[in-house]
Amino acid sequence: ARASEYEAVGIEQPDKRWLYAAVVAPADADDFCAWMTDMDRRSRRLDADHEYAWKPLKVARASGGTARPGMTAFTCEIVGARYGTVNITTIPSGATVIDGERVLGKTPLQLDRARATKFDYTVSLPGYKDEHAKGDLREGQAVNFNLRLKATGAVVFDRTWQNSLGMKMVPLGRAMLGATETRRADFAEFSKAVKLPPVPGRLLDADLSLPVTLVSRAEAEQFCRWLSERERALGLLEPDQEYRLPTDDEWSMAADLTPEPGATPAERNERFGGIYPWGFQWPPPSKTGNFLDVSADPSGKSAIPGYNDGFAGIAPVASLRAGTNQLHDLSGNVWEWVSTPWKHDSPSGVLRGGSWQTGKSNELLSSHRKEAPKDARLPDAGFRIILWNIGTLARGDG
Repeated sequence: ARASEYEAVGIEQPDKRWLYAAVVAPADADDFCAWMTDMDRRSRRLDADHEYAWKPLKVARASGGTARPGMTAFTCEIVGARYGTVNITTIPSGATVIDGERVLGKTPLQLDRARATKFDYTVSLPGYKDEHAKGDLREGQAVNFNLRLKATGAVVFDRTWQNSLGMKMVPLGRAMLGATETRRADFAEFSKAVKLPPVPGRLLDADLSLPVTLVSRAEAEQFCRWLSERERALGLLEPDQEYRLPTDDEWSMAADLTPEPGATPAERNERFGGIYPWGFQWPPPSKTGNFLDVSADPSGKSAIPGYNDGFAGIAPVASLRAGTNQLHDLSGNVWEWVSTPWKHDSPSGVLRGGSWQTGKSNELLSSHRKEAPKDARLPDAGFRIILWNIGTLARGDG
Protein backbone atom coordinates (compact mmCIF):
# COMPACT_ATOMS: atom_id res chain seq x y z
CA ALA A 1 0.00 0.00 0.00
CA ARG A 2 1.11 3.54 -0.69
CA ALA A 3 -0.33 7.02 -0.45
CA SER A 4 -2.19 8.32 -3.51
CA GLU A 5 -4.59 11.12 -4.35
CA TYR A 6 -8.06 10.28 -5.64
CA GLU A 7 -11.71 11.28 -5.46
CA ALA A 8 -14.98 9.40 -5.85
CA VAL A 9 -17.66 10.13 -8.45
CA GLY A 10 -21.10 8.58 -8.66
CA ILE A 11 -22.40 6.57 -11.60
CA GLU A 12 -26.17 6.13 -11.80
CA GLN A 13 -27.19 2.61 -12.83
CA PRO A 14 -30.30 1.76 -14.93
CA ASP A 15 -32.06 0.58 -11.77
CA LYS A 16 -31.40 4.03 -10.23
CA ARG A 17 -28.75 2.68 -7.87
CA TRP A 18 -25.46 4.55 -7.62
CA LEU A 19 -21.99 3.06 -7.92
CA TYR A 20 -18.94 5.11 -7.06
CA ALA A 21 -15.75 5.13 -9.13
CA ALA A 22 -12.30 6.23 -8.01
CA VAL A 23 -10.81 9.04 -10.08
CA VAL A 24 -7.03 8.80 -10.09
CA ALA A 25 -3.91 9.81 -11.96
CA PRO A 26 -2.90 7.41 -14.77
CA ALA A 27 0.22 6.37 -12.84
CA ASP A 28 -1.98 5.24 -9.96
CA ALA A 29 -4.13 3.24 -12.34
CA ASP A 30 -0.95 1.56 -13.64
CA ASP A 31 0.11 0.71 -10.10
CA PHE A 32 -3.34 -0.62 -9.22
CA CYS A 33 -3.31 -2.99 -12.20
CA ALA A 34 0.21 -4.15 -11.35
CA TRP A 35 -0.91 -4.80 -7.77
CA MET A 36 -3.99 -6.72 -8.92
CA THR A 37 -1.86 -8.77 -11.31
CA ASP A 38 0.61 -9.65 -8.57
CA MET A 39 -2.12 -10.48 -6.05
CA ASP A 40 -4.05 -12.75 -8.43
CA ARG A 41 -0.92 -14.50 -9.64
CA ARG A 42 0.08 -15.21 -6.05
CA SER A 43 -3.37 -16.69 -5.35
CA ARG A 44 -3.24 -18.63 -8.67
CA ARG A 45 -6.32 -16.87 -10.02
CA LEU A 46 -4.24 -15.49 -12.87
CA ASP A 47 -1.56 -17.23 -14.89
CA ALA A 48 1.75 -15.75 -16.02
CA ASP A 49 0.48 -15.09 -19.56
CA HIS A 50 -2.24 -12.68 -18.50
CA GLU A 51 -2.39 -9.42 -16.61
CA TYR A 52 -4.69 -6.59 -15.68
CA ALA A 53 -4.85 -3.46 -17.86
CA TRP A 54 -7.02 -0.38 -17.53
CA LYS A 55 -8.89 1.91 -19.85
CA PRO A 56 -10.42 5.30 -19.07
CA LEU A 57 -14.07 5.59 -18.13
CA LYS A 58 -15.90 8.82 -18.82
CA VAL A 59 -18.21 9.68 -15.97
CA ALA A 60 -19.97 12.76 -14.71
CA ARG A 61 -20.06 13.97 -11.14
CA ALA A 62 -23.34 13.61 -9.32
CA SER A 63 -23.50 17.40 -9.19
CA GLY A 64 -22.46 17.82 -12.80
CA GLY A 65 -19.08 18.50 -14.45
CA THR A 66 -16.20 16.10 -15.08
CA ALA A 67 -13.16 14.88 -13.18
CA ARG A 68 -10.16 17.15 -12.65
CA PRO A 69 -7.70 17.47 -15.54
CA GLY A 70 -5.10 14.72 -15.60
CA MET A 71 -7.25 12.34 -13.55
CA THR A 72 -9.61 9.67 -14.73
CA ALA A 73 -11.99 6.97 -13.66
CA PHE A 74 -11.12 3.60 -15.15
CA THR A 75 -12.17 0.04 -15.67
CA CYS A 76 -9.92 -3.02 -15.52
CA GLU A 77 -9.77 -5.93 -17.91
CA ILE A 78 -7.67 -9.04 -18.21
CA VAL A 79 -5.45 -9.02 -21.30
CA GLY A 80 -2.61 -11.07 -22.68
CA ALA A 81 0.60 -10.16 -20.87
CA ARG A 82 3.02 -7.92 -22.74
CA TYR A 83 6.71 -8.46 -22.21
CA GLY A 84 10.07 -6.98 -23.00
CA THR A 85 13.62 -7.72 -21.90
CA VAL A 86 15.69 -5.96 -19.25
CA ASN A 87 19.41 -6.70 -18.93
CA ILE A 88 21.24 -5.48 -15.81
CA THR A 89 24.98 -5.73 -15.22
CA THR A 90 26.96 -4.10 -12.43
CA ILE A 91 30.55 -3.38 -11.52
CA PRO A 92 31.21 -5.20 -9.24
CA SER A 93 28.85 -8.05 -10.08
CA GLY A 94 26.74 -10.05 -7.65
CA ALA A 95 24.29 -7.27 -6.75
CA THR A 96 20.74 -8.25 -5.82
CA VAL A 97 17.94 -6.92 -8.06
CA ILE A 98 14.65 -6.28 -6.23
CA ASP A 99 11.21 -5.39 -7.59
CA GLY A 100 9.30 -4.01 -4.62
CA GLU A 101 9.72 -6.81 -2.10
CA ARG A 102 10.43 -9.53 -4.67
CA VAL A 103 14.02 -10.61 -5.33
CA LEU A 104 14.57 -11.16 -9.05
CA GLY A 105 18.15 -12.45 -8.93
CA LYS A 106 21.77 -11.30 -8.92
CA THR A 107 23.74 -9.44 -11.55
CA PRO A 108 24.52 -10.03 -14.32
CA LEU A 109 20.79 -10.59 -14.78
CA GLN A 110 18.64 -10.96 -17.90
CA LEU A 111 14.89 -10.62 -17.42
CA ASP A 112 13.39 -12.07 -20.61
CA ARG A 113 9.79 -11.72 -19.46
CA ALA A 114 9.76 -8.29 -17.88
CA ARG A 115 6.30 -6.72 -17.92
CA ALA A 116 5.96 -4.03 -20.57
CA THR A 117 5.19 -1.16 -18.24
CA LYS A 118 6.94 1.35 -16.05
CA PHE A 119 9.50 -0.33 -13.81
CA ASP A 120 11.88 0.65 -11.03
CA TYR A 121 14.22 -2.10 -9.83
CA THR A 122 16.46 -1.56 -6.78
CA VAL A 123 20.00 -2.84 -7.28
CA SER A 124 21.68 -3.56 -3.94
CA LEU A 125 25.10 -4.86 -2.91
CA PRO A 126 26.42 -4.76 0.69
CA GLY A 127 29.11 -2.09 1.05
CA TYR A 128 27.76 -0.08 -1.91
CA LYS A 129 25.07 2.54 -2.40
CA ASP A 130 21.79 1.28 -3.82
CA GLU A 131 21.19 2.10 -7.49
CA HIS A 132 18.00 1.98 -9.53
CA ALA A 133 17.29 0.52 -12.97
CA LYS A 134 14.09 2.23 -14.08
CA GLY A 135 12.21 3.20 -17.19
CA ASP A 136 9.09 2.52 -19.27
CA LEU A 137 9.39 -0.80 -21.09
CA ARG A 138 7.44 -1.29 -24.33
CA GLU A 139 6.33 -4.65 -25.65
CA GLY A 140 9.19 -6.42 -27.43
CA GLN A 141 11.74 -3.80 -26.37
CA ALA A 142 15.14 -4.69 -24.83
CA VAL A 143 16.61 -2.26 -22.30
CA ASN A 144 20.19 -2.56 -21.02
CA PHE A 145 21.69 -1.17 -17.80
CA ASN A 146 25.39 -1.20 -16.93
CA LEU A 147 25.69 0.26 -13.44
CA ARG A 148 28.97 1.14 -11.71
CA LEU A 149 28.22 0.83 -8.00
CA LYS A 150 29.71 3.34 -5.57
CA ALA A 151 31.35 1.97 -2.44
CA THR A 152 30.10 3.35 0.89
CA GLY A 153 32.98 1.98 2.96
CA ALA A 154 30.51 0.09 5.17
CA VAL A 155 31.44 -3.34 6.50
CA VAL A 156 30.67 -6.48 4.49
CA PHE A 157 31.00 -9.51 6.74
CA ASP A 158 32.41 -12.03 4.29
CA ARG A 159 35.15 -9.75 2.92
CA THR A 160 38.34 -8.30 4.35
CA TRP A 161 37.59 -4.74 5.43
CA GLN A 162 39.46 -1.71 6.81
CA ASN A 163 37.62 0.33 9.40
CA SER A 164 37.72 4.07 10.11
CA LEU A 165 40.93 3.76 12.16
CA GLY A 166 42.67 1.77 9.43
CA MET A 167 42.34 -1.48 11.40
CA LYS A 168 42.15 -4.48 9.10
CA MET A 169 39.25 -6.85 9.88
CA VAL A 170 39.12 -10.37 8.44
CA PRO A 171 36.26 -12.90 8.34
CA LEU A 172 36.01 -15.32 11.27
CA GLY A 173 32.97 -17.55 10.89
CA ARG A 174 29.96 -15.26 11.16
CA ALA A 175 32.01 -12.36 12.56
CA MET A 176 35.05 -10.22 11.69
CA LEU A 177 38.24 -10.34 13.77
CA GLY A 178 41.02 -7.77 13.91
CA ALA A 179 43.95 -8.95 11.81
CA THR A 180 46.29 -7.37 14.36
CA GLU A 181 46.32 -6.39 17.99
CA THR A 182 44.96 -2.91 18.73
CA ARG A 183 47.68 -0.31 18.20
CA ARG A 184 48.71 2.66 20.29
CA ALA A 185 47.49 4.86 17.43
CA ASP A 186 44.00 3.36 17.64
CA PHE A 187 43.82 3.66 21.42
CA ALA A 188 45.15 7.22 21.30
CA GLU A 189 42.16 8.29 19.16
CA PHE A 190 39.83 6.80 21.74
CA SER A 191 41.73 8.27 24.68
CA LYS A 192 41.53 11.78 23.22
CA ALA A 193 37.86 11.44 22.31
CA VAL A 194 36.70 10.34 25.77
CA LYS A 195 39.40 12.22 27.72
CA LEU A 196 40.73 9.07 29.35
CA PRO A 197 42.93 9.80 32.38
CA PRO A 198 46.63 9.09 31.72
CA VAL A 199 48.06 5.82 33.02
CA PRO A 200 51.65 5.76 34.29
CA GLY A 201 53.90 4.08 31.76
CA ARG A 202 51.26 3.82 29.02
CA LEU A 203 52.64 5.56 25.93
CA LEU A 204 50.19 6.80 23.32
CA ASP A 205 52.28 9.48 21.61
CA ALA A 206 55.28 7.48 20.38
CA ASP A 207 55.87 4.31 18.35
CA LEU A 208 52.22 4.34 17.37
CA SER A 209 52.36 1.06 15.44
CA LEU A 210 53.18 -0.88 18.62
CA PRO A 211 50.27 -2.70 20.27
CA VAL A 212 48.79 -0.77 23.17
CA THR A 213 49.54 -2.30 26.58
CA LEU A 214 48.81 -1.47 30.21
CA VAL A 215 45.10 -1.71 29.36
CA SER A 216 42.52 -3.24 31.68
CA ARG A 217 39.74 -5.39 30.32
CA ALA A 218 37.18 -2.68 31.13
CA GLU A 219 39.16 -0.11 29.14
CA ALA A 220 39.36 -2.48 26.18
CA GLU A 221 35.58 -2.96 26.34
CA GLN A 222 35.07 0.81 26.57
CA PHE A 223 37.22 1.23 23.45
CA CYS A 224 34.93 -1.21 21.62
CA ARG A 225 31.78 0.70 22.63
CA TRP A 226 33.32 4.01 21.56
CA LEU A 227 34.39 2.64 18.17
CA SER A 228 30.93 1.14 17.60
CA GLU A 229 29.25 4.49 18.23
CA ARG A 230 31.78 6.34 16.07
CA GLU A 231 31.28 4.07 13.07
CA ARG A 232 27.49 4.00 13.34
CA ALA A 233 27.61 7.80 13.19
CA LEU A 234 29.82 7.53 10.08
CA GLY A 235 27.36 5.13 8.42
CA LEU A 236 29.88 2.27 8.41
CA LEU A 237 27.97 0.05 10.85
CA GLU A 238 24.29 -0.80 11.14
CA PRO A 239 22.55 -0.36 14.54
CA ASP A 240 22.77 -4.12 15.16
CA GLN A 241 26.51 -4.31 14.45
CA GLU A 242 29.12 -3.59 17.10
CA TYR A 243 32.70 -4.16 18.23
CA ARG A 244 33.56 -6.10 21.38
CA LEU A 245 36.25 -8.38 22.76
CA PRO A 246 36.21 -11.94 21.40
CA THR A 247 34.86 -14.66 23.65
CA ASP A 248 37.21 -17.36 24.84
CA ASP A 249 35.69 -19.78 22.30
CA GLU A 250 36.02 -17.28 19.45
CA TRP A 251 39.71 -16.82 20.26
CA SER A 252 40.10 -20.61 20.15
CA MET A 253 38.31 -20.65 16.81
CA ALA A 254 40.79 -18.08 15.47
CA ALA A 255 43.58 -20.40 16.62
CA ASP A 256 41.97 -23.24 14.62
CA LEU A 257 40.89 -25.22 17.68
CA THR A 258 37.75 -27.31 17.53
CA PRO A 259 35.26 -26.77 20.39
CA GLU A 260 37.00 -27.71 23.65
CA PRO A 261 35.54 -29.71 26.55
CA GLY A 262 34.75 -27.71 29.68
CA ALA A 263 32.24 -25.03 30.62
CA THR A 264 34.75 -22.29 31.53
CA PRO A 265 38.23 -21.21 30.43
CA ALA A 266 39.58 -22.63 33.70
CA GLU A 267 38.14 -26.05 32.77
CA ARG A 268 39.29 -25.81 29.13
CA ASN A 269 42.83 -24.68 29.97
CA GLU A 270 45.46 -26.81 28.16
CA ARG A 271 43.00 -29.62 27.42
CA PHE A 272 44.49 -29.85 23.91
CA GLY A 273 48.22 -30.55 23.95
CA GLY A 274 50.80 -30.26 21.19
CA ILE A 275 48.77 -27.75 19.12
CA TYR A 276 50.07 -24.22 18.56
CA PRO A 277 48.66 -21.37 16.46
CA TRP A 278 51.42 -22.07 13.92
CA GLY A 279 50.95 -25.87 13.89
CA PHE A 280 52.49 -28.79 15.81
CA GLN A 281 56.23 -28.01 15.76
CA TRP A 282 58.32 -27.10 18.81
CA PRO A 283 60.43 -24.99 18.85
CA PRO A 284 58.41 -22.76 16.52
CA PRO A 285 59.67 -22.18 12.97
CA SER A 286 61.73 -19.04 12.38
CA LYS A 287 59.84 -15.72 12.43
CA THR A 288 56.61 -17.40 13.55
CA GLY A 289 55.95 -14.84 16.24
CA ASN A 290 57.55 -12.47 18.74
CA PHE A 291 58.43 -14.70 21.70
CA LEU A 292 61.12 -14.78 24.40
CA ASP A 293 64.05 -15.45 22.06
CA VAL A 294 67.83 -15.20 22.27
CA SER A 295 67.71 -11.49 21.31
CA ALA A 296 65.59 -10.84 24.43
CA ASP A 297 67.57 -13.25 26.64
CA PRO A 298 71.16 -13.53 25.39
CA SER A 299 71.96 -15.90 28.23
CA GLY A 300 69.52 -18.38 26.74
CA LYS A 301 68.37 -19.52 30.17
CA SER A 302 64.70 -18.61 29.59
CA ALA A 303 64.66 -18.18 25.82
CA ILE A 304 63.18 -20.68 23.40
CA PRO A 305 66.22 -22.79 22.40
CA GLY A 306 67.72 -21.60 19.10
CA TYR A 307 64.84 -19.24 18.33
CA ASN A 308 65.44 -15.66 17.17
CA ASP A 309 62.58 -13.54 15.89
CA GLY A 310 64.68 -10.37 15.62
CA PHE A 311 62.83 -8.43 18.33
CA ALA A 312 64.29 -8.10 21.80
CA GLY A 313 61.06 -6.47 23.03
CA ILE A 314 57.60 -5.63 21.84
CA ALA A 315 57.25 -5.37 18.02
CA PRO A 316 55.07 -3.21 15.74
CA VAL A 317 51.90 -5.09 14.79
CA ALA A 318 52.15 -7.23 11.65
CA SER A 319 55.95 -7.23 11.76
CA LEU A 320 55.94 -11.01 11.32
CA ARG A 321 54.04 -13.02 8.75
CA ALA A 322 50.34 -13.75 9.12
CA GLY A 323 48.97 -17.24 9.47
CA THR A 324 46.73 -18.88 6.89
CA ASN A 325 43.78 -17.15 8.60
CA GLN A 326 45.30 -13.70 7.80
CA LEU A 327 45.89 -13.01 11.51
CA HIS A 328 49.16 -11.51 12.74
CA ASP A 329 50.59 -12.08 16.24
CA LEU A 330 47.80 -14.35 17.41
CA SER A 331 50.63 -16.02 19.27
CA GLY A 332 53.25 -13.80 20.90
CA ASN A 333 53.95 -10.05 20.97
CA VAL A 334 51.28 -9.29 23.65
CA TRP A 335 48.75 -11.31 25.59
CA GLU A 336 45.16 -10.59 24.50
CA TRP A 337 42.09 -10.04 26.68
CA VAL A 338 38.95 -12.07 25.93
CA SER A 339 35.50 -11.28 27.31
CA THR A 340 34.87 -14.58 29.12
CA PRO A 341 35.61 -14.75 32.87
CA TRP A 342 38.05 -17.35 34.20
CA LYS A 343 35.22 -19.17 36.00
CA HIS A 344 31.50 -18.52 36.34
CA ASP A 345 30.98 -15.31 38.35
CA SER A 346 34.75 -15.02 38.78
CA PRO A 347 36.44 -11.64 39.32
CA SER A 348 39.33 -12.90 37.22
CA GLY A 349 39.68 -12.37 33.50
CA VAL A 350 41.41 -14.40 30.79
CA LEU A 351 44.40 -13.63 28.56
CA ARG A 352 45.30 -15.68 25.50
CA GLY A 353 48.23 -16.09 23.12
CA GLY A 354 51.44 -15.36 25.04
CA SER A 355 53.77 -12.41 24.56
CA TRP A 356 57.31 -11.38 23.69
CA GLN A 357 58.21 -12.44 27.24
CA THR A 358 56.80 -15.98 26.85
CA GLY A 359 59.22 -18.84 26.30
CA LYS A 360 57.53 -21.86 27.87
CA SER A 361 56.02 -24.31 25.42
CA ASN A 362 52.86 -24.90 27.47
CA GLU A 363 52.13 -21.14 27.65
CA LEU A 364 52.22 -20.92 23.85
CA LEU A 365 49.79 -23.78 23.32
CA SER A 366 46.65 -22.71 21.46
CA SER A 367 44.64 -24.05 24.40
CA HIS A 368 46.53 -22.18 27.12
CA ARG A 369 44.77 -19.52 29.18
CA LYS A 370 46.32 -17.07 31.62
CA GLU A 371 44.25 -15.95 34.60
CA ALA A 372 44.53 -12.26 35.48
CA PRO A 373 42.51 -9.74 37.51
CA LYS A 374 40.06 -7.94 35.19
CA ASP A 375 41.44 -4.58 36.28
CA ALA A 376 45.07 -5.57 35.76
CA ARG A 377 47.20 -3.39 33.49
CA LEU A 378 50.14 -5.49 32.32
CA PRO A 379 53.14 -4.29 30.28
CA ASP A 380 52.87 -7.28 27.93
CA ALA A 381 49.06 -7.48 27.57
CA GLY A 382 46.75 -5.74 25.08
CA PHE A 383 43.69 -6.79 23.10
CA ARG A 384 42.24 -7.64 19.70
CA ILE A 385 38.71 -6.68 18.68
CA ILE A 386 35.89 -8.55 16.98
CA LEU A 387 32.96 -7.13 14.99
CA TRP A 388 29.64 -8.97 15.07
CA ASN A 389 25.98 -8.75 14.27
CA ILE A 390 24.48 -8.54 17.76
CA GLY A 391 23.29 -11.97 18.87
CA THR A 392 25.37 -13.91 16.32
CA LEU A 393 28.62 -15.39 17.63
CA ALA A 394 31.44 -16.37 15.30
CA ARG A 395 30.48 -19.99 15.88
CA GLY A 396 27.96 -21.90 17.95
CA ASP A 397 26.90 -20.53 21.31
CA GLY A 398 30.34 -19.56 22.59
